[in-house]
Amino acid sequence: MNKVLVSIINYILLALCCSCIPVRLQAQHTKENASTFHHKIAPGLIDRAYRSEKQQFRILVKDKDQFKSWLSESLSGVSYTQLVHHRNILEFSQLLPSQIALLATCPWVMFIDVSDRKAREELSVEKADFSLNTITSVHSLFPQIHGKGITVSVKERLFDTTDIDFRGRIIPALLQNSTISTHATTMTTLIAGGGNSSFYGKGTAWQASITSSDFSNLLPDDGKQLQQRGISVQNHSYGVTIENYYGLEAYAYDQQTRQFPQILHVFSSGNEGTGTSTIGNYATIPGVANLTGQFKMSKNTLSVGGTDPSGQLEELSSRGPAYDGRIKPELVAYGDGGTSEAAAMVSGISALVQQSYLEKNGTLPPAALVKAILLNSANEAGRPGIDFETGFGQADALGAIRTVKEERFKQGAITNGDKQQFTIQVPAGIHELKITLTWHDIEAQPNAAKALVNDLEVQVFHQPSGKSWLPWVLNHFPHPDSLLQPAKRGADHLNTIEQISIVDPEAGEYTVQVEGYNITSGLQEFSLAYEWNPDFEWLYPVTHEKIQAGKTMFIRWQWKDLPVEATLSFRSTSSNEWQTISQVDLSQSFYEWMPPDSLIQGQFRLTFDTQEILSDTFTVEQIPDLAVGYNCENEVLLQWPAVKGATHYQLYQLGEKYLEPFMLVNDTLVLLTKAQTENPYFVIVPWKDTFPIGRSYIVDIRIQGPGCYIRSLLAKELVTENVLLDLALSSVYRLQTLFVERWENGAFKTIQTISPVTNLNYELADPAPGLGRNVYRIRVENVNNQTYYSQEVAVYYIRSREVLIFPNPVTHGQPLNIAVSENDAIQVTFFDLSGKRMLTISEIGEIKEISTNQLPRGTYIVHILTPSGEVLKTRVVVL
Repeated sequence: MNKVLVSIINYILLALCCSCIPVRLQAQHTKENASTFHHKIAPGLIDRAYRSEKQQFRILVKDKDQFKSWLSESLSGVSYTQLVHHRNILEFSQLLPSQIALLATCPWVMFIDVSDRKAREELSVEKADFSLNTITSVHSLFPQIHGKGITVSVKERLFDTTDIDFRGRIIPALLQNSTISTHATTMTTLIAGGGNSSFYGKGTAWQASITSSDFSNLLPDDGKQLQQRGISVQNHSYGVTIENYYGLEAYAYDQQTRQFPQILHVFSSGNEGTGTSTIGNYATIPGVANLTGQFKMSKNTLSVGGTDPSGQLEELSSRGPAYDGRIKPELVAYGDGGTSEAAAMVSGISALVQQSYLEKNGTLPPAALVKAILLNSANEAGRPGIDFETGFGQADALGAIRTVKEERFKQGAITNGDKQQFTIQVPAGIHELKITLTWHDIEAQPNAAKALVNDLEVQVFHQPSGKSWLPWVLNHFPHPDSLLQPAKRGADHLNTIEQISIVDPEAGEYTVQVEGYNITSGLQEFSLAYEWNPDFEWLYPVTHEKIQAGKTMFIRWQWKDLPVEATLSFRSTSSNEWQTISQVDLSQSFYEWMPPDSLIQGQFRLTFDTQEILSDTFTVEQIPDLAVGYNCENEVLLQWPAVKGATHYQLYQLGEKYLEPFMLVNDTLVLLTKAQTENPYFVIVPWKDTFPIGRSYIVDIRIQGPGCYIRSLLAKELVTENVLLDLALSSVYRLQTLFVERWENGAFKTIQTISPVTNLNYELADPAPGLGRNVYRIRVENVNNQTYYSQEVAVYYIRSREVLIFPNPVTHGQPLNIAVSENDAIQVTFFDLSGKRMLTISEIGEIKEISTNQLPRGTYIVHILTPSGEVLKTRVVVL
């Protein structure tokens, strides 16, 4: 909507308002100018106000009692709903345009906004890569950091509460959607899956507690309830349409994070990366400012974009800036097709950071500190430096945990005009020093031109050299060229996050100064994180990391210097011979590689100039196919193929929450009593001496696998000239004799005996079947003379050029079955005894079923035309 049209609409609305206001109030309200009126209504709502139908809106009021008094006088008969947990936000429905306009003139109304819109999930992926964001590195190097003691809420639809990867860790939900969603289950698995089902079922914070919430309510959940349930991270992998303004939802999230400073909200940025905003400063500029939801305009939350496994931004990942030019999204993470997954990754990493801080300090960290740590430790992504596509970079779980472990952070509180200083000792040989300041700001007035209220400034000084550094700032002018300009150093009076980086800093003491540049009242708390990085570090795989056999992997490292060509090689730990993989550019930071099948344990090497850098040793993970050999009345057999290099096996059983060691096995099978299988979930893990080299998928013996020895007995053909049966056994362990039996004269009789039984699959033939229907079964005996039977299988034996018709005679109205040795379509014609044609029909299938409803009672000659052109004849009686 252009500015001229907006002015005209505002003028009309004001005129409409004045016609609805009591005369004694008109003078007051006619003094309100169009810009003030427009400021009270969310962008886009002016169009909606002119629709003929009644509308639903939310209204923020300064004083509910005063507003109620005004409403009874000026708009009697209009009712509203008080939103639970948001005492000054009211829900109105069935409002006419004139009533909406009048509400906008009320002195107690602060803002009129949209009501709930339909949220949509932002995911279209089927796999995950935990190495890009160094989550696998944290799992290997810090195995005790796994999310225990932290509770994460997943706000969207309901995840599958019966999933064994969430076993024993689900907290009762505050609000719960009634629909179970695969998307919600996937997000919860990425955040906190316990890894019980398989390698893919293990999440980032895999021992965190989890709960659900409902995204049909786009306002924040009750902060007190979240706090009482111990929830410190809430994941929001959903969005609406592109919305570019600071509305009631952004206001409410900023307010809640200030009131409950330990709760961190993580949003997906959206999947509208190619979209164009229709409102705000960036309207009509394609491919920018397209985050999906005004709640993502909040200052005190995180929005996360998505990248592919190589770290390149996904085309559909929504970009910034925010409506007022702030940096959005703040982070990116792996999301190969949807930013939902990226948000879930960061929510899980946040839980790991919180656990690490909690164990060290005995209390949860402020969410502002978690943000500072995440943003400061992020690795370079996209264009050099900060930008409006990838924010402060690629989330780095390992760097974040190290920041907490090494206590590279500061916290403080400051008043207006005050300055606080901190010193940092920087060691020699550091490529980059990075410092990030964050604070949770007071909520701005809805529809504020700029969301920032309390403004802090950070600066770094190096006294010996006399140098100083300001934070990086971006050009947020609404033009494509301006938004693509690289960051420059300068004062930042827009963001609640400020970052300074210094390349090749001199060793020694640096002073970080935080200034209360413009604080409206009281103290403003802040958090500061810092880190320094060496030129090179291996990131994946690291010590005892397991990579998957037969699957492409990404070898990852960190390189902070200029591009350098190096030789990447590998060797087996059982050999001293290095094999060249490829020439690589170190600045690319990864190489895609398929491990050879013969490799069990290995090591990588990078060589350039005169340097040789070795990785930690890694293991190629084997996935044994654990199967139920048989599930008999008194015992269960589990079996698996031998794993190359394995010296023994550990059988695990699913416990209250996680897999627990059950039995050591030196063979490739194990017999369990029924009592041992009351808990039916099992996993086998091969070990090579003192370390595991893989694991199987979990097996549920109740539903996976056969019954007792016999997996299946099937007839090759239902109607045939040669009776052949396919038998599949699940195991031959302790199996002694196999008997093929056919039903004859009221009993099953043995027609073939096989002993010893050495194969799992047999093709069995009956050389002398009876004409018509034959019924077979298999009987097996084990070494203990215990007998087990298969299901029964029927086969219709018919000689070539003959037809089998049954039942004959057939009762009128009952189906008549016709079997011929050909399986294709046949044409069946019924003639009465005078030769008159009574019925012709075409049927297909091994047994052709004919309705007799059209045949009067009597005797018929039946002609059957086969696909080969042959006519077969028989007689049938209809009673």
